[in-house]
Amino acid sequence: MLTQGISFGGLISGLDTQQIIDQLMAIERRPVDLLTRRQNQYEDLLSAWREVNSKLLSLRSAAESLVKAADFGLFNASSEDEDIVTVSASSRARPESHTLRVFSLAQAQKLSSRVFEAANEALGYSGEILVNDQVVNIASSYSLLDIRDAINAADAGVTASVVKLNDNAYRLVISADEPGKTGFSLLDSSDSDLLQLLGFSTGAEQVKNELDTGGAATDYFTSRTAAIQSLLGLTYAPRGTITINGVGVEIDLATDTLETLKSKIDLAGIEGITTAITSTVVNGVVKYRLEIQGATSFGDTNNVLETLGVLQADFSRGGSQVLKGTVANYGPDGSTPITSGSTWAQIYGANVMAGDTITVTGTDHAGNSISGTYTITDTNGTVQDFLTFLESLFGGGVTATLDAEGRLDVRDKQEGESRLTLTVRTNNEGGGRLNFGTLRISSYGYSIRLAEGRDAEFEIDGIRLSRSSNAISDAVDGLTFTLHKADPDSLVNISVTRDLEGVKQKIRQFTNRYNEIVSYINEQFTYNTETKEAGTLFGDATLRTIQGSIRTALVSSVMGLPSSLNALAQIGISTDRNGLIQIDEGKLTKALEENFEGVVRLFTGRGVASDSDIQVLSFNKYTKAGTYNVVVTQAATQASATGSTNLAGGIASDTALTITDYSTGWSATVQLHAGDTIDTIVSRINEELAREYNQQLTSSIAATAGGSPVTGSTFLTTIDTGAMPAISSGDVITISGRDHDNGSVFATYTVSDSSTVQDLLRAVQNAFGGRVVASLDDEGHILIEDTLAGRSYTTLTLTRSHDGEEYQDFGDFGVSIPGRYSLGITASNEGGYLKLTHNSYGSSNGFTVSETGNELGIAAGTYLGQDVAGTINGEQATGRGRVLTGNSDQTNIAGLAILVKLTPEQLAAQGGDQGTVTIIKGVAQQMKDLLDVITDSYTGYVAKRQQVLQDTIDDIQEQIDLWEERLTLRRRQLESRFTQLERMLATLNRLGSYLGSQLSSFTQLRG
Repeated sequence: MLTQGISFGGLISGLDTQQIIDQLMAIERRPVDLLTRRQNQYEDLLSAWREVNSKLLSLRSAAESLVKAADFGLFNASSEDEDIVTVSASSRARPESHTLRVFSLAQAQKLSSRVFEAANEALGYSGEILVNDQVVNIASSYSLLDIRDAINAADAGVTASVVKLNDNAYRLVISADEPGKTGFSLLDSSDSDLLQLLGFSTGAEQVKNELDTGGAATDYFTSRTAAIQSLLGLTYAPRGTITINGVGVEIDLATDTLETLKSKIDLAGIEGITTAITSTVVNGVVKYRLEIQGATSFGDTNNVLETLGVLQADFSRGGSQVLKGTVANYGPDGSTPITSGSTWAQIYGANVMAGDTITVTGTDHAGNSISGTYTITDTNGTVQDFLTFLESLFGGGVTATLDAEGRLDVRDKQEGESRLTLTVRTNNEGGGRLNFGTLRISSYGYSIRLAEGRDAEFEIDGIRLSRSSNAISDAVDGLTFTLHKADPDSLVNISVTRDLEGVKQKIRQFTNRYNEIVSYINEQFTYNTETKEAGTLFGDATLRTIQGSIRTALVSSVMGLPSSLNALAQIGISTDRNGLIQIDEGKLTKALEENFEGVVRLFTGRGVASDSDIQVLSFNKYTKAGTYNVVVTQAATQASATGSTNLAGGIASDTALTITDYSTGWSATVQLHAGDTIDTIVSRINEELAREYNQQLTSSIAATAGGSPVTGSTFLTTIDTGAMPAISSGDVITISGRDHDNGSVFATYTVSDSSTVQDLLRAVQNAFGGRVVASLDDEGHILIEDTLAGRSYTTLTLTRSHDGEEYQDFGDFGVSIPGRYSLGITASNEGGYLKLTHNSYGSSNGFTVSETGNELGIAAGTYLGQDVAGTINGEQATGRGRVLTGNSDQTNIAGLAILVKLTPEQLAAQGGDQGTVTIIKGVAQQMKDLLDVITDSYTGYVAKRQQVLQDTIDDIQEQIDLWEERLTLRRRQLESRFTQLERMLATLNRLGSYLGSQLSSFTQLRG
């Protein structure tokens, strides 16, 4: 049976039915073809409008580069001697000249270890050192190369390298990555004096952070309440008894915090000693240090004070070069090494004879040649006589001895790099065999400090200055000097001139972009009478409007400028009959040379106030150029509260004052004590208001082991877990939460038999990317302190998985100290009365006050400021704080923001009329504002035009799609009908054949 859809293609009828169907469908497709042609035409229009938009945006970009006075700040800066200094200028520079003299260049600190015989052999030293507060753990298996790699991996702002002196001499050198006298910090946190073993220290120490008032301070730390071990991330925590002015204080950095250190020193009652914890903010992070004032001497144990940064190695020292003979000499028994008191006759097997000589040659510390001959006049003389001869030969610059093995030992008395050499030749004229061997270097002389960190010292215009870098950008505004060579005898002239060619190039770029869009529009409006062809956008009214608008913005006079220079034509920029810009280069150059500021004003936008009590802050594309009256009806105020009690004589009893900022909700509570006077009260309040807090979380469960609070060295598997299963090796602790900025935190830690609480705390810190400090308090609670001050989203959950079940051994972590920045509120003494004032103006800024007692005379409640109020151009404006802004629905002043500096008292005295503000929009500013409107991606002319075209294209496409569906159905119908025709013809053919055969048979029968 035949199925629908099979075409016979005229097999029976002989007709080309497929061609017939195609011809019929072609007729049916004529509406689709018309729609497609229309769609193509609209797509051409859309493409043309996209090109218009692109060129308008290019013009807008060029205009935007000329709307600010700083955009014209192009300068050429030159140095008379670029071998000494080069100079570059920014837009803040001014045409001027300077003189500069370089006394010394900034230099990076560089320290050296002692010399080692091999670079790749294990040294057997272990412990931890601190490089710029970064822990470097050194294992006993580490070689010099391994230590280098460990230091570099710490990313501590230094670079370590191994220097090869010869095949048997290597030194580890650590260099600061940046120059400057601050250099880098290198501290020993081991109990094995690791730095001394490596040769970075000779054992001598000095105060690291000396106070101007006398005494010393620790380094800065990110918390005052966290244990030092946790803050530094140390595996080993130094502990021991230190001395301050001879008085001992027991310290354990595993548990001691800055606050407990302060308490211990205070309790020691050391005469003349006071302590204080001070803070500073570094890159938004609050840091604290302990100051020990009045200390004149310190005694360290196990590098406790060095770990804290109170003391450091004396890097000015070094090692002395030592020469040692290769031959050992023995006494009469042939086994006991000789000493300096041995006689020549007692040297075993030497057979020294009177008259034998010893020839000595070599070089001293500085490389100066020395030589001499020693004669043995009496074999009963001692070897000491020869050693004394050697010392005198070197002018007392060496110490000559015999070591415990009877070998000659010559030591340079001067530390540091040394050229000391010595050859001792025993001539044995009497036939003896005296021999001291070859004197080889057994210990190289070296200086720990290869290069001292040093600031650049220079002079600009006779003023002596110093900076930590050789690139100096903050000495003269807008200029950067790069120092290359010190030459105190050379005074280098520096010249700064305007780059007028650079300014002209920016103007040319603006005019070129303008000409590009105008040329394109001209093409669109062109009609060829011969070919009868026109531009794609020929006659488009929107494009015609744009053309007129940008031409008007270009050629119109700038309102508010003097008539002598308020149009581009006056500086040589005009248009030809096609609307294209032409530049008279000579006229433009002359204008820039003779009236540069006038040219700048011709292009840029600015606001000018007639009264010093008001100031134009900003305006936008909707603000019209013009002059507008300003009337102030209400001056802005700050929230303030003044007490009713005179506090000059002090308060009667303790009280606590809580101040809460109205807009942030941050609070500060100040404890005040009986007897506190007004000055003390003001000082304490301002100190607390200025403090910044890092958010701190505290675990709800205090962890113990054997009933005692855990410490950093407590093994996790020994922690008391109560009814929960014990912590076991293989348990997995999930660390999850949010960081300071609400980012997700997730990590896991697998417990082993050797895992300690400190290991877990370090894993928590790593999970947060080092943005928290994890520590323990005295009771065993885990403390998590954010390293950044201010509002924080930090949260933490520690969940242990054991045999498929989950447990929280440390409980929940709640906020114990909310994070906050300083509060913008100030306390002051108003004639003995306490006054609180918010630093900002307006009704959205204020504070709430409450007090546990009633000592200060300030009523509990909320105190708010008030906003400025008034009109601009007679139109009501919106006040916020001290800023009066034109409303968006105003025709002329929309977006105009004015700072009103009047106080209520000044307003009452002067009255509300505050003069005028004038908004001047130069050519570039007008063009940018215009194009901001025209090219706005939502409301602009071009966007709307493109959207209409796109909607039309989409509508046509929908019609085409509907027609295509109908045509597909129509083709199927035609194919079905022709198929039926073929079937009918096939049936008729079969019937005809049958009838024909029957007639033939009938005829045969009759015949």
